[in-house]
Amino acid sequence: MPLDDVIIEFRNFIKKTFNISDSDSEFNDDVHIFDYGYVDSFGAMNIITFAKERFGVTISDQDLVVFPLNTVREIATLVHQRLGGK
Repeated sequence: MPLDDVIIEFRNFIKKTFNISDSDSEFNDDVHIFDYGYVDSFGAMNIITFAKERFGVTISDQDLVVFPLNTVREIATLVHQRLGGK
């Protein structure tokens, strides 16, 4: 699956799950979803569960420390890499 498709899936999931309006001009693939208040720490668990259920990819506590996972693009990139993408 191409990286762009993974990004779209995460973007759509986050927008739907956290009720982000399509008209929100600040929300994009590179915005810090935690600093901007789109997602809180409990919501992060929803994203981790989505990665597992949709893509079969586990994001561990260690991953949360080692990898920057603060934007749609960063999260999708890690999942894409775990799926064997370059």
